[in-house]
Amino acid sequence: MSDCVRVETPLGAIIARVSNDPENPGIWIDLRRPDADCDLQLALVEFTADEGDLPEKEGHIITRVWSDGNQQSYTERIIHKGIEDYFRMEDVEPSLCCV
Repeated sequence: MSDCVRVETPLGAIIARVSNDPENPGIWIDLRRPDADCDLQLALVEFTADEGDLPEKEGHIITRVWSDGNQQSYTERIIHKGIEDYFRMEDVEPSLCCV
């Protein structure tokens, strides 16, 4: 599990792992319990340039959230905006930056 980060919680371990899709690089976030056969998908944060309802050939960072553990499909999709504007800012607050 060298490509994973694991954080123990009272509800199970939150696992962050690299997606294996080279066309849409990203990170899966799952909930893992030792007594379960598979992990519960919580979220996927990924880059995509081929989302059907978005402009073609334009890259986007999208977060998909599985907020209902009883559904196989994601329940929310967030298209992150303002990325280029953020990185053009001259005075980014230190609290917003990772050091």
